[in-house]
Amino acid sequence: MGANIFFLVFYALWFLGFTGWLFVHFLKKYLFWRRKTPVPPGRQFVLILLPSLLTAVFLFPTFFQAFKNLPVPYSELKEATAPVEFIKQLTYRRTQSRYGGVRREHRYNIYLEGLTGYLRVPENFGFDQDEFLAWAGLEPVTFLYNSNSGRSIPYVIQNASGARFLDYEFTSGRLWSGAMHRLVTALSALLFLGAGAVYLPAWLYPLESKGKVGKSKKLELAFLAALVATLLVVGYFTSQPEVTQTPAGGTPPVEVEVGGGIRATLPQGWREDGTTESGTQWYKLQSGVATCFHLNTWPEELPDGEWSRLLLEDYRKFLLETYITQPQEGLGPFLTELASSGGQVPGTDFLTSEGWGQSKSGVKNHFLTVFLPQARAMVVIRSCSSKKSVTWEELERYIDGCVRPLLSGLQVDAR
Repeated sequence: MGANIFFLVFYALWFLGFTGWLFVHFLKKYLFWRRKTPVPPGRQFVLILLPSLLTAVFLFPTFFQAFKNLPVPYSELKEATAPVEFIKQLTYRRTQSRYGGVRREHRYNIYLEGLTGYLRVPENFGFDQDEFLAWAGLEPVTFLYNSNSGRSIPYVIQNASGARFLDYEFTSGRLWSGAMHRLVTALSALLFLGAGAVYLPAWLYPLESKGKVGKSKKLELAFLAALVATLLVVGYFTSQPEVTQTPAGGTPPVEVEVGGGIRATLPQGWREDGTTESGTQWYKLQSGVATCFHLNTWPEELPDGEWSRLLLEDYRKFLLETYITQPQEGLGPFLTELASSGGQVPGTDFLTSEGWGQSKSGVKNHFLTVFLPQARAMVVIRSCSSKKSVTWEELERYIDGCVRPLLSGLQVDAR
């Protein structure tokens, strides 16, 4: 929260300071021009009024919305308890001027059984709908929400056991940050566009022109008008969202064809997360960590038990020579011990080995190798942090709760 406040203060000081200076600078230039120009005051007024009205039309709703989205006291929240019916994801395309191209912004509407309307999750909440649906299941969920802003925004989400998916402190902090960000952006835009509106008469009628608009100025003004019209048209089409709807049961299980007649069934909540240039398909259940599957086979006819040990040694040597620079021995030996999976995942009986290690780029990794004698193959379930902020403790919880249970969905097709 402290880092967010620091960033917001820096953002406000920079943009409001710069645009405020810009407005004062052009206001002074206009006042100087006004004392010496032959252009009638009425024409000056009209030229300043038109862009000012256009600016007001687009910016005033932003001002009002910023104040509407300020957090409300806990005592004013309403309560609703019901199973989740489905979630609508609205995907908006937004231009990203810093890097170029278009980024995607997601908003979510949560629909509850028996409740009219929906609960809107603002875009800066970092909401993961698949993670939420997996957490909520089909049981009743309690929502504490506020609808004073015209949209019902959930502040607290908790299940029957009292476990919370969303809490009041996080929500109020995000709403306050989002409202201040909108307010600063609107004020900065107002000062920037106001500077242009104030200086417009002096730009159109420079003192040396004796009150006449030159042909070049008319062309420039026509170009600016066409540019504004184009931006409005583009803004309209990019404001039309792509809508997807996910039922309360969540996304269906994901079937992974590992190869060699081996497949894995990932439970509800898992989803495909992208493919690397080498063709590796990644899967994700929660943000910050991703998982993939690799297949290693041993074609030579070696006695049972011997092939698994040699294959593990070969794979371990390959990782240490090419990828892993810092094995995390504090969490366990790095791919040197073989054990049965039955003690950790009841109902399974695989020979497994695992190891933790950090790559040259700082990515934290976990390798879970599973030996399948009937397929003469070793399946590697690799998980790694997609954010450097993920700690070893967080990765360890992810492996315990998300990855090891995948062993129960690992199958070898009969040949």
